[in-house]
Amino acid sequence: MDLPYFQRFQTWLNKSLQDTGEKLAIGESENGEFRFHTPTQAFGHNIERLRGHLRTFIQTLPHVSGSRLASHSINPASVDDMQTLVRDIEDDPAYIVACLDQDLKSVDPLILQNQHDPAALEAIKAQVEEFTRPCIEAGKRTFAVIHLQALLSRINKLGSEFQDSATFMQAAEMIAEQIHSAAQPKEDIDYTALRSFSTGGVPPFFMELQPDPDSTGCGTYAANAFFGGSALNHPANSDPIADADLLKRMRTACHHAPIDQPMPKPGDIELYHDHYSDKLLSQLNEIKADRFILMSGLNSHYVTFRRDRTGQWYRIDSRQYRDQEPIDPASYLNRLYQGQNMDFLSETDRHISIISLKGENLSVAILTQ
Repeated sequence: MDLPYFQRFQTWLNKSLQDTGEKLAIGESENGEFRFHTPTQAFGHNIERLRGHLRTFIQTLPHVSGSRLASHSINPASVDDMQTLVRDIEDDPAYIVACLDQDLKSVDPLILQNQHDPAALEAIKAQVEEFTRPCIEAGKRTFAVIHLQALLSRINKLGSEFQDSATFMQAAEMIAEQIHSAAQPKEDIDYTALRSFSTGGVPPFFMELQPDPDSTGCGTYAANAFFGGSALNHPANSDPIADADLLKRMRTACHHAPIDQPMPKPGDIELYHDHYSDKLLSQLNEIKADRFILMSGLNSHYVTFRRDRTGQWYRIDSRQYRDQEPIDPASYLNRLYQGQNMDFLSETDRHISIISLKGENLSVAILTQ
């Protein structure tokens, strides 16, 4: 029993009980259709098969915190029991999330069919909002964001195949707005559940909490924020990691990362060295990619910058979980060095390390080995 099959059974059960006032039991005919039995007759001989179908269906639902279906007995002995079981499934967050996934997958063909009719997007937008509402009301904003991000990724892929249609761009902007809306309030978001390497650059982005703000393991957290998933394991010790060593670990992770999403080629990630200066600030704001890691010698702390589809940069700092601050890298560095007397700062304090995707026009030393 899959989700569409369960929904057909759900509809059949509700309609059948409305159409008759008689107390009836449930069975199944030889061709697989459900049927009633009179009160004097027990359940049909296939009731065990029906129970098995329901148990299998529940096992196929996503793992969602707060779901109680795994502990459900799934052993209805009467129509009342069956009604209660169906209602329990309908109200369970795991079922709600599964419905959202199925519903949003129906949006792709709608957009494809209406690619030359931008006016149709308003109706599609209303549908997407209706699909998403139960998930948000169930307190599962993270899953709403994840599935909307997946929809956005599919729309972007369609748009790349039909470059003459502006509808896909408008649809992508529409979904991006709904992702922003679904992500509020931030306290409901499980940032580690997000996967953001190929979502079209829409916050909130993947990030991990650094349990001890005073530890020096921030390089790994920054790298994972860069990849949009837990690509690097956190080392047992919290010794500081040199930028060249972090680059090597990131390149290795491109081949062996335990995350199911696209990854860059190892050689496409490069390390840049420079010193804090007006020239560097200007170059940072001209970065073409949508992500990079930055570490200043002033605080020896790695942070990741991610950029959304509108061009807005966000600082992802493992020491400040959930605080994905909208700020450009130049403003961040200016704030960091504010009040410092540059004449008295050492070379180490002024040093800036940047780990970015290949192809940036940074006139600094590039370490690629």
